[in-house]
Parts: sequence; structure tokens; C-alpha cells
Amino acid sequence: QGAPVPAWLPTVSAFAALLTIVPIIAIAIVAKKTVWGSGVACMGGPFCFIRFGVLSFVISGILYVSEFCPRGSRLLDFTWFGFGVTQWQLLGFAAMILCGAIYEILPRVMEKELPFPKLAKVNFYLFALGVALYVIPLVIGGVEQGMKLRNPNVAFADASSAALLFLRISTTGQL
Repeated sequence: QGAPVPAWLPTVSAFAALLTIVPIIAIAIVAKKTVWGSGVACMGGPFCFIRFGVLSFVISGILYVSEFCPRGSRLLDFTWFGFGVTQWQLLGFAAMILCGAIYEILPRVMEKELPFPKLAKVNFYLFALGVALYVIPLVIGGVEQGMKLRNPNVAFADASSAALLFLRISTTGQL
């Protein structure tokens, strides 16, 4: 939005970003019917990783689209929001799906069960808690920081320090 380009280019970009909501909704509908409609209980096993990853994809996709809409981009540019959404896509979607695939495929390839299956459950719960503690504060802190940056009566240093509490919580999620 704030780039030094012709005025029509940000408008086309915002419209293209808005159009990506259609495939995200389609993926959400398909995921609801397959992942949640399968009747498989989620008890910390590989399927939980897949569910969490699909849900993270849909949520982070919607947040990603909101970041590029004109009103959203004015508020969220130059804040921690974009970094939080990117980390949600990388850790909440890609890494979570990858871990679920490893826990599902590895025993079949090796033709042996996992030696400690309860550790997979512990891994899921710690991973999900870590992702939530890492990305949600970044997203919320980015919105708060953006609101302070938009206010001309707030100094830039104060607007930047608005995200400090959220960054501290986010660091806990990284642990």
C-alpha cells in the first residue's frame, strides 16, 4: 500500500489479495468435510497434527489476506503482525503437518511401531502450545502497535514499546 508505485497498482494488489479468500474458503470447506468429518478421534496422535495444521492454514490465510487489504495494510504495515502470520504459516501449518506425516509414515516404512508412542502425544501438546504462545501474541501485539503508530499523538518509541509485553510472551512460546 505505501510503496512509491502508480496509484492503480495497490488497488489491483488489494483486489487480488481479496480474491485469495475464495480458495481459502474452499480449502476450509473441504477440510471440514474430510479432516473433521472423518470421525477419527484426536487423542494426541498423528491425526491431531494434521487437524491443527489445517486449522492453522485457514486462520493464517485469512489473516494474510487481511494484511493486504487497504484498511488492514494501513494499520498493520511495519508491525509484528506480518511476522506473526508468517510464523503461523511456517510452524502452525508446515511444521505441524510435517510432524504428523512423520509420525504416520515412519512406522509404516520401518514396519515397526514407535518405541514411545506417548512421547508423540506430549510432542503434539507442547508443539501446539508453543505455536499458540509464539504467534498469537505477535499478531495481537502487531495490531496494538499498529493502532499506536496510526495515532499522531503517540511517540514512535512508545508505539514500538507497545509490543514489548507481547514479544516477551512470544519468547516463552519459542521455548
